[in-house]
Amino acid sequence: MPAKEAYDNLVSKYGKERVDQIAYTWQRDKNAKDAAALAEHAAAAVKGNTEAAIGHSVATVPANLFGSVAGAYGVALDWATRDNRYSTLDPNNIGTMASVYSGAVRGQVAEDIGGDEYDDFYFYG
Repeated sequence: MPAKEAYDNLVSKYGKERVDQIAYTWQRDKNAKDAAALAEHAAAAVKGNTEAAIGHSVATVPANLFGSVAGAYGVALDWATRDNRYSTLDPNNIGTMASVYSGAVRGQVAEDIGGDEYDDFYFYG
């Protein structure tokens, strides 16, 4: 069944508002899973590997620049399409993925430098 026909069947059965709510909830859940997977992959790529840590750390600079623009776009898009059932915008919208990558890489590198006793308070304090 083509997607348009399936969508029309769901709308006729549940109504457009309910179908849109389900789609938005599904997208938020998918975004959260994608962000978690990306963070895990990025951290694993640099964990205990000095050369990878250097390369990925260098890559976080343009990723953060791109992530700022993409993140703003993602927030604007989420604001325009949200259904007001959530008190916040989607923190894992597609525009924030570059920032998720950067944060995971930098966090893992900081943990590797700090060793097993790494603690945010001591590292930033």
